[in-house]
Amino acid sequence: SRSNRRQAAMAARWASNIRYAFPPKCLPSSEALVSRVPLLTSGPRSTFGRANASMASGSTLIGNQSPQQVYESERAVNDYVQFHYAESSDLLPYPPEMAPASALHFPRRCATLALKAKGRARALDVGCSVGGMSFELSRHFGSVVGIDFSNAFIEAAEDMKRHGWRSYTSIIEGEIAEERTAKVDAGVDRTRCTFLQGDACNLPDLGRFDAVLALNLICRLPKPADFLERCSSLLEPGGVLVLVSPYSWHTDCTERENWLGGRDGVTSFDAVSSLLHANNFELVDRRDMPFLIRLHARHFQWGCSDGTVWRLQ
Repeated sequence: SRSNRRQAAMAARWASNIRYAFPPKCLPSSEALVSRVPLLTSGPRSTFGRANASMASGSTLIGNQSPQQVYESERAVNDYVQFHYAESSDLLPYPPEMAPASALHFPRRCATLALKAKGRARALDVGCSVGGMSFELSRHFGSVVGIDFSNAFIEAAEDMKRHGWRSYTSIIEGEIAEERTAKVDAGVDRTRCTFLQGDACNLPDLGRFDAVLALNLICRLPKPADFLERCSSLLEPGGVLVLVSPYSWHTDCTERENWLGGRDGVTSFDAVSSLLHANNFELVDRRDMPFLIRLHARHFQWGCSDGTVWRLQ
């Protein structure tokens, strides 16, 4: 019916606009997803719990797309390559008095938070997406491991490592688009980075690191407390855990009883602080971390994550 078609079209537009609020950090398993890069897991892949039913119904995704399909798509890769690597003038083509320029250079700003680490040997980027933050970390650390669940994202990161550049499509409006080129800064030693496909909720034994980054991650995990409790085993003494999160809790990703704050009068920062203090971490830095994702030339997603840095005692 016309009404059903109208509702379907509205749902599709809404889903395309909000898909980046649900990054593919920890997704349900799927036999249809075939890995072409190394897959790391210490056990069965974790799931979103109730998210399987709600996402499959199309309430947050288009049609019958699974979470994997959304983040394996060419459009998602293009948009995240743009987010991580685009020149400021391409990402935000408006003067500072009109636009939130402080939200630019998100990968580089996040990487500098890791400089509170006492060592500079190894860094781990959990949920690395297409690799921009991993390359920024490599400016400061001898080796960097980037892990993401999305096969397409890891392939894009490997492409950037291999060639130092990658073509991507930037949407102008509607069906009008431009082909552009993303580049890794010439001052970055790309050989320091290794990219692996894996599950943030089931990380294997990777050894210890001087810094672990989890960016816009914890509010998308089914059991974020389990991930945070694991972090102490990933760090060298004096190493730092960098958490950057908007605390956008949603039952599609995390059952309410597993939220870290955001309910019952407890803030997420307080809940995270309590858990990390109990695991021998101390807070050494906290700041707002704005970010900007371009959807097309006149439509953007702006957010402001809470950036915290925790040192393992």
